[in-house]
Amino acid sequence: MRRAALGAALSLLALPAAARAGGPGTWTRVTPTDGVNIDQVTLLRTADGVLHVGWHAHNPADSTKEDLATAPISPAGALGAAVPIQSGWASMSNPAFAAAPGGGMRIFFGGIRSLDPNETQTNLSTASAPQAGAPWALQTGNVAESGAAYSSPVSAVTLADGTPLVSWASGSGVFVHRGLTPGSGDPDLQAALGGCCGYDTGLGADGTTGTPFVAWYSNGNGHQGVYAEQIDPASGGPAAAAILMPGSVTGGNGSPQLARTPITGRTGTPGVYVAYPGGYPTQTKVLLWKVGSPGSATLAKDAGDNRDVTLAAAPDGRLWVLWSFAAGGRPRVFARRSNAAATTFGATVSIPPPPGAQSIWKLDASAQAGVVDVLGSYTTPGSLATWHTQIRPGLTLQASRSGRKVHVRVLDAGDPVAGAKLKAAGHGATTAANGRATITLPTKKGKVTVTATKGGYTSAKVTAG
Repeated sequence: MRRAALGAALSLLALPAAARAGGPGTWTRVTPTDGVNIDQVTLLRTADGVLHVGWHAHNPADSTKEDLATAPISPAGALGAAVPIQSGWASMSNPAFAAAPGGGMRIFFGGIRSLDPNETQTNLSTASAPQAGAPWALQTGNVAESGAAYSSPVSAVTLADGTPLVSWASGSGVFVHRGLTPGSGDPDLQAALGGCCGYDTGLGADGTTGTPFVAWYSNGNGHQGVYAEQIDPASGGPAAAAILMPGSVTGGNGSPQLARTPITGRTGTPGVYVAYPGGYPTQTKVLLWKVGSPGSATLAKDAGDNRDVTLAAAPDGRLWVLWSFAAGGRPRVFARRSNAAATTFGATVSIPPPPGAQSIWKLDASAQAGVVDVLGSYTTPGSLATWHTQIRPGLTLQASRSGRKVHVRVLDAGDPVAGAKLKAAGHGATTAANGRATITLPTKKGKVTVTATKGGYTSAKVTAG
């Protein structure tokens, strides 16, 4: 007990100080600086609006050991103090949060605590905490004992009755476990697609029925691509055949993203969505698929690689899709937000990486009503760590000139935006309820740059003339 407490205390010394400011335009480092490129955080937003970030990292007192920790981020983006969950394990894999009954928190993780032959934690483990995020209590014994979860990144979702589902992929297959004790059967979903191999599962649930789905990348012979499969909530077993995501393979070939497959439902709304890059060997597209639909929507298309695609659902039903793209040699983050019906997407917003960032490895996101929290794993000089920022949605700005008049329309994912402030050549106007306004200029000819700003949005600019 003494040794574990000391390890936890030392681990906290390697983490950022408490209450660091955040918000749009500011990157704040969340995890220690000695990460590796396969690390991926897990996110859970509790009922108080706080976003909790969980991760595993090297124990600073003994780099051969692993620690598990979490830290809160306020709705305004301020990072709080890190809290230890477990410390000094022989090995750990990327963890996954799930909501617990009564507003509490639960985390699942693969790992082996020690090499003692009598060790009780040797495969898939779980710990729980109240909504406040501390203290954490480890459940004694494995949650599941099959499928080599001890070395596999996991994903999790909570069913309507409070029962957790956990999924992971390993060289043995793609598995789903129901509940908190061994014995649910842990069916292998990859077996129906030709055995080896499945990668990086994600779990999501329909926002009305609560029906769970698992998504993963399959490399099975003749079955490459992203697949989604409905899960029986009563057993954790498959409820239907796996469905291939349209566009996730090109000419029979594809590439795994090597990150948790992004999948989500929408609160109070039917449907489950998966986002993924498309194209081979260069991933030229960013795709969004409503599971079961005959096609995927293309949200971005470029000549270069679109990577690190992720997905988040806001409380009002809007979807955010985010990805990275090396623009001008810098790994920028791009984002688009949908309307409330998730049928139309707004303007693409782009933000620069943290100072000195050289490479990006993973993106994760959690959406609020008017902003999306973004977690990115970056290599910076002498460091590899996960950073946090926030992004506001973009404005779609349309403008045309007719003599002295510049006619402008401002939209948010197809919906008119009232009260947007417009500027052009030193003259201004404000949009009406229909999102339209006219700016009158002193001259009749020439191109002019129009800008639009409104609180809660990223500003937009367009040329008219």
